[in-house]
Amino acid sequence: MPHTAEIGSLHSDNKKFLKYACTDAYVSVFELQLAGKTRMKIADILRGNKEVCVMSRLTSAKI
Repeated sequence: MPHTAEIGSLHSDNKKFLKYACTDAYVSVFELQLAGKTRMKIADILRGNKEVCVMSRLTSAKI
């Protein structure tokens, strides 16, 4: 079933998941590597990185 979110928007509970709205579905981010850092699970990043949390709260954040 298609979502109603704006294409390109980020969605998160700021604890365990981060997903990106595409045309027909979401792309879930399981791991992420911030510049100059090692790759980490998204839950660990969301717990300790306020920049990612703030960005994921925006309803129309575009990458």
